[in-house]
Amino acid sequence: MMRREGRSAVFARALAVLALAAALAGPTPIARAEDAKGSLPPQEVSSGSVTVRLHDVPLLDQDGRKVRFPGDVIGGRVVVIDTFFTTCGLICPILGAIFSDLQEQLGDRLDREVRLISITVDRALEGIGMYSPDFSAHPSAFLVGDGREGKWTRFNGFASPEQLKSRVEELLAERRGKAPAR
Repeated sequence: MMRREGRSAVFARALAVLALAAALAGPTPIARAEDAKGSLPPQEVSSGSVTVRLHDVPLLDQDGRKVRFPGDVIGGRVVVIDTFFTTCGLICPILGAIFSDLQEQLGDRLDREVRLISITVDRALEGIGMYSPDFSAHPSAFLVGDGREGKWTRFNGFASPEQLKSRVEELLAERRGKAPAR
């Protein structure tokens, strides 16, 4: 019994390392978002404010250092969060491609003003309302939020990098006390 729990803990840590490595190093998907999205039927994107409970969860970053979610990972930053499963061959590569395009669009603001985070740890996923007991049927969604202000927006469906960037710019403008440039 103890041996099984040990393997689960090692597996969870390994997935956390992969998640943070992807988030901090920036994923390089096989296909660009616009190419990948063409392989699925169009899906309407909806968005709205949500309440999230950020569970205090220990993770390992890509260098094996212990970090706390949300304290170290989100902190007071504006963030865009996606979820992924390493064995998912349909939704997750598309979300990764969207993240890659968003990363390019954010340019030098990445990690200075905005952080992109990919999560695959169940305790953290549950808190942000994106947990699915059946990983093969998990929803396609992004979460954009301001860790300092506690404002969160969930985008259900395959949001475009432009839609995500627009919400990021709105949150950054609200911090500066002015409306975003259109």
